[in-house]
Amino acid sequence: METRESSTWRDRPNATGAGHRVWISRKVQDPNWDAFLALTPGGHHLQTSLWAQVKAAVGWRATRVIVTGPDGIVAGGQMLIRPLPLVGSVGYMPRGPVVISEDPEIERILMHQLHRMAKAHRVRYMVVQPPPGSESLACRLPEWGFRASRVSAGPTATVLIDLSKGLDDLLARMKEQTRKNIRRGLHRGIVIREGTESDLRMVYRLVVATSERQKGPVYPDAHIRELWRVFHPRGYLKLFVAEHEGEAVSIQIVIPFRDTVSFKTFGWSGKHANLKPNDVLLYKAFEWAASAGYRYCDLEGIEMSAATALLRGQRLPEEIRQTPTYFKLGFGGQVTLFPGPYDYVSNPALRWGYNTFYPFVATLPMMSKVMNSIRGVG
Repeated sequence: METRESSTWRDRPNATGAGHRVWISRKVQDPNWDAFLALTPGGHHLQTSLWAQVKAAVGWRATRVIVTGPDGIVAGGQMLIRPLPLVGSVGYMPRGPVVISEDPEIERILMHQLHRMAKAHRVRYMVVQPPPGSESLACRLPEWGFRASRVSAGPTATVLIDLSKGLDDLLARMKEQTRKNIRRGLHRGIVIREGTESDLRMVYRLVVATSERQKGPVYPDAHIRELWRVFHPRGYLKLFVAEHEGEAVSIQIVIPFRDTVSFKTFGWSGKHANLKPNDVLLYKAFEWAASAGYRYCDLEGIEMSAATALLRGQRLPEEIRQTPTYFKLGFGGQVTLFPGPYDYVSNPALRWGYNTFYPFVATLPMMSKVMNSIRGVG
């Protein structure tokens, strides 16, 4: 069922003299909102109604605050909401809110309605992580009761691969060892093909193997299947499979949106490491992205300690050398920082306790459950 509510803001119109309208949307599919994101700097697939459909498979529901002007949508934010036992609901807004241009009045309207929406849904704990390019908005979030969060939500540092100067330039910027690995893999029979829906069981098997090897969280099978069901028919998902002599060795799921291809789900059996299948896999994905006209590839997260060291001109920490971060850095992209998460606890007493006793609160099983929910695990 779709619900729409609205209220008109006429008390302080913007500089054009036109008032704004605020819409609360709970549409399962919201093509107007998705189109706004696809055309607006900072728009990201994590804010789309498509992503909300994927997260619905693991217990999340989406509600959007959308601000419109005379020419259409000017700002908005999609919050994913999930009920938890005993604590009410938690809310998470990844890569949002999105504002078409910096305007304190529009931001005020948006954040006021965000708080109203959270209250209506009994959201006790809320995390907002603004999109790249909205650092000024992020700095003003404390004006609306948020504080820089000490928890990890989405990535705050990544490697961006610039495809605009061609593949020869891309290869030249890679580490010499990475170039050698790509040549070795291609020479020794690593083949990359585009995956199909029939590969999804294999995809999940490789993802689980990777999570177990890295002692990381195991994401639900339903997440991958919904990702395919929702994004692939619309051209927003590609699956690349690395094979050796017909055996699937590793996979990479990417989501192209706006001018960027985001590298999402990765899986590797752990076999044939000497053939360097993963180096070839990523390079061939870059090759496809460049041929399709995309500007960037986002490798979706590196360790902040490594990013900070490199941006300061320092050496990498030694513990980074056997990690996915070190692998990603080998491709020679630009280390990039994103705005970090900000959180808000609605109850004043709980907010005081959370802020005062955070080291203790962070160890509680309930807090772990909240954080795992926000990260999409379980």
